[in-house]
Amino acid sequence: MKVENFAQTLLALLFSILFVSSFLFFFDINISLANYICAFLMSWAMLVFFNKAPYKTFLYLVLCTIFIYFSFYFASSCTDYSFDGVKYHIPAVKQLALGWNPFDINKAFIPEHEWIKYFSKGSWIIESVLINTFTKHSAWGAKSLNFIFSICAMFMTYSALTKFEATNKPAIKWLVSFLCVYNTICLGQMQTFMVDGNLSCCVIILISGLIIWLKDKTIEKLSFVCMAICLLLSIKLSAIVYTFFIIAGGYLFVCKSEKKKYTLCCLVSIIFGLVIINFNPICTNFYKFKNPIYPIGSKNVEILPQKDVPQKLRGKNTVRKFIVSTYSQVSNNNDVILKNPLSITKNEGKYLNHETRVCGFGILWGLIFSFSLIATLLLYKEKDFKKFLTVLVLLFLSIFINPECWWARFVPQAWLFPVFVTAYALKKNRTVVAITLILTMSLNFCLYFIVRYL
Repeated sequence: MKVENFAQTLLALLFSILFVSSFLFFFDINISLANYICAFLMSWAMLVFFNKAPYKTFLYLVLCTIFIYFSFYFASSCTDYSFDGVKYHIPAVKQLALGWNPFDINKAFIPEHEWIKYFSKGSWIIESVLINTFTKHSAWGAKSLNFIFSICAMFMTYSALTKFEATNKPAIKWLVSFLCVYNTICLGQMQTFMVDGNLSCCVIILISGLIIWLKDKTIEKLSFVCMAICLLLSIKLSAIVYTFFIIAGGYLFVCKSEKKKYTLCCLVSIIFGLVIINFNPICTNFYKFKNPIYPIGSKNVEILPQKDVPQKLRGKNTVRKFIVSTYSQVSNNNDVILKNPLSITKNEGKYLNHETRVCGFGILWGLIFSFSLIATLLLYKEKDFKKFLTVLVLLFLSIFINPECWWARFVPQAWLFPVFVTAYALKKNRTVVAITLILTMSLNFCLYFIVRYL
């Protein structure tokens, strides 16, 4: 089994589930087992059109279905205790599974949480299809989407590192791919219905898909970029901004002869993703409030109440908030305690969970961030460093544009900073730089479990 083929088949299947369900909503056809069957056939037809290998493609789709089934089965044994998950994610998924059509503007729906009407519904739609497909098990199994996306992202990252020629050692590529995907945001939300882990994985999938296409400029690879864009746009409203930054980064590496094709692909995907797949909330919000991203940007709605912002961060600019959070102790309350990046306190373990706020990327995040900055300076003499630096600038712009970037789960792409530096160092044979970052990120991963559970 080829890692890249499995990942792209899984990506096509997830996209097809979302597309079929969204398309049927326009005809007032509710979610059922038929959605999965149609998505299976649609993804099979699409992939066969590109690779002309019907039996092999069918086998990969069967493997993906088996993988999803077992993921659903194991996830059903875990209960989601997160506030956001219980308050509005679970009710929304269950309502969709029971027949709610969010595309019907005139249909009344009174949920436990009013914001269900206005948030992106991509994850919820896919999860509700899984519930209707695998009804033998508890609806709790639908949160397996976090794990499913993470596997897709890890396999795509491995394929991207191979195409990028970062290293010829599979073990190193697997380790970097693992560390890239399983950051504390993804780990903390793995057993919940929260969507920030999905957002993190979809960002990685899109970036990996772009790298793969840039090294293998076929229509097939470009189609996976289109699918990734649509999936990312459907996860969360903030993903719209992040998508534009990733697309802008792609232009740095697209040759002139491919720019028209790339531009057309991105435009069609964005329009398709926002108007069709994301009809609710983008179009419904515009119809009701003249604001497609409501409640964001509304003067009458406070997205993040000031009581949830630590006292030391209130009124500060976004860059300062991010830096202070980076060099503080891991915390999930109103305290912000600066610390030596080399220090480890046992106290921090109890705050490492799905809701981690201050220094949310782990106990050693401050150290990892510092090493990444130093490594970037050490790499400045490389021939194509300017392009690499531009990518990092775009990454940080996508972070600092979010006023609450101090809260890691709102900007999961920040974790890509040390990953990008590591991959670039590996490509340039700067082994000491790369190994230092890999070891530090690995220790950060291990501490997540050691300090939290021991």
